[in-house]
Amino acid sequence: MTYIIKKHLAALACLTLAIGACKDSTSVGDLNNPSLGSVSGALTPGNLQLLITGILDQERRAVDYPFLVFPGTMSRDIWRLDNSESRFLTETLELPPSPGGFLARGYTPYFIAIRAENNLLDAVPKATVEFSAGDKAAISGFVRTLKAQEYYRALETRDTLGIPIAVKDQNVVAPIACKPAVLAYLSSLLDSAYTDLQAAQTGGTTTFPATLPSGWTSIGGDYSLIANQIRYNRGLKGKIDVYRGLAGNTASFATAKTALDIALAGDPATAASLAAGPYYQYSTASGEAP
Repeated sequence: MTYIIKKHLAALACLTLAIGACKDSTSVGDLNNPSLGSVSGALTPGNLQLLITGILDQERRAVDYPFLVFPGTMSRDIWRLDNSESRFLTETLELPPSPGGFLARGYTPYFIAIRAENNLLDAVPKATVEFSAGDKAAISGFVRTLKAQEYYRALETRDTLGIPIAVKDQNVVAPIACKPAVLAYLSSLLDSAYTDLQAAQTGGTTTFPATLPSGWTSIGGDYSLIANQIRYNRGLKGKIDVYRGLAGNTASFATAKTALDIALAGDPATAASLAAGPYYQYSTASGEAP
């Protein structure tokens, strides 16, 4: 009997050690849910790449059905027939939207990207010595341009209903800004980004200091080049100022023309030149957006 008890006690001790060995280590953070401090405490080339990849992937996902299918269905331009998800039709054509938030996916993806862009912009002043002043200006200019693009996509789906723009403080519910106020904000944001991108060139930075997806570098031109990011910025500025002019601010037509002249850089209006620009690529590969 004594031998059996001792054997069981030894087995229990081994089991206890095994359980202890399998316990999550307190020295390793949750890699699936990185903290804000892990990416904004000190900007390094490594976490810059992580954040830029994530931001552009989030933008790519937001351009999928939240941007195309939901508005297209509600305007009776398209139907998405999906045997496994009837709400693509029931909540856009037949019944009131569910309070559960299926159609909220046509709103939140843009602001998820904007939150990540704000986090990255906050981290730029604390960048490590691997980044020059020109690199920092390039990051700020590019990310501000992307941020303006996300706000504008959200506005395109809401139009005169407006959208919130003062969303940096996550503890405060931002008021809804009217369409003219949003357009004015975006025009100013793009000018700020343009100033940053010009400073990057002056500081000797000609290429963005992180790797961009191939859709940004090999289809409609190389938009890792700061010169092309400037054209992208001015093209978006021109588009927004055209809409500001159509909304009654007629002085914006002149600023739109100035911006578009920079964006086009003397290119003739041919099919090839109009096809220039960054592209979002989709793939069925593992981890990709199909």
